[in-house]
Amino acid sequence: MKRLPLPLGLGALALLVTACPPPAPQPPPERRPVTRRPPPDRPATRRTPPPRRVVKRPPPLRPVVAWRARPPKPGPTPPIVTPKVETHRLKNGLQVLLVRRPNLPLVNLRLVLRVGSYEDPPGKPGVASLTADLLNDGVKGLTALQLAERAGGFGASLSSWAGEDGTQVAIRVLRRHFGKALGLLSRAVRQPTFDPKELARRQKQTVNYVRRVLNHPSAIASLVFARVIHGATHPYGRLDSGRPKQIGQITRGDILAFYKQHYRPGRAALVIVGDVTWRQVRAQVRRRFGAWRGAPTQPAPVKPAAPPKGRLFVTPLPRAPQT
Repeated sequence: MKRLPLPLGLGALALLVTACPPPAPQPPPERRPVTRRPPPDRPATRRTPPPRRVVKRPPPLRPVVAWRARPPKPGPTPPIVTPKVETHRLKNGLQVLLVRRPNLPLVNLRLVLRVGSYEDPPGKPGVASLTADLLNDGVKGLTALQLAERAGGFGASLSSWAGEDGTQVAIRVLRRHFGKALGLLSRAVRQPTFDPKELARRQKQTVNYVRRVLNHPSAIASLVFARVIHGATHPYGRLDSGRPKQIGQITRGDILAFYKQHYRPGRAALVIVGDVTWRQVRAQVRRRFGAWRGAPTQPAPVKPAAPPKGRLFVTPLPRAPQT
């Protein structure tokens, strides 16, 4: 094939380009919505709506039949079996109450005195409560810590407290430690030291407790109720532990005078409950408490308060979170 010269070839190509009309504009391609297909290994699933909640209606009330209208008859009264209490009395007037419970090898010892906040000296409420608290805070020959360690050595703890009409000192041990427990109980009641340091510590604890209690509306309501019923000057119309200012004014001399006047065997009772018999414990009780001396004293009668005149009593407490 014969090739054309280069000048002639370029001119012919230019003529050809100018002679051809420009192409007509083409419309843009139509866009189709893109549908995503699930992968072949996951077939398409329709989302099922949650099941409708079916509210169950209560069954219709049945008509009252005759037997439903009559209340059932009470059954037979069960027999009440009270424990047998053995009563003994020592020569010094101490009463001993023994209840035998052979089910478990345990023994509960409790000395109860008929003396409480009712006997507080005039103008010094809280003396009876502090006296009872200090009984297990040190005895002759043992500090408070040593006394607690001695009781913990045979798995026991000594506790004491006072209420309105009585004071209690209690300890619970296994039967084989009865003698040791009775000895600690006797020393706490008969040989307390009333250490001034322990007295100051107890006063601080009691003041904090009273302040915390007086922030509760229910405690204030109980105190106001007792004051309304018995009167502000009656022993039942005040706090057993006294007010914070009154607690700080109690001295060791007040504690000693109260103890010597009211802690006597004639106003006390030793309660023993457990797997022991009087024959087993008689000698030990006499040895621990037989030398306790002191004639019993009777509390002075208190004139009852007059009935309240009003029927509605309100105590404002602005800082209380609730009524």
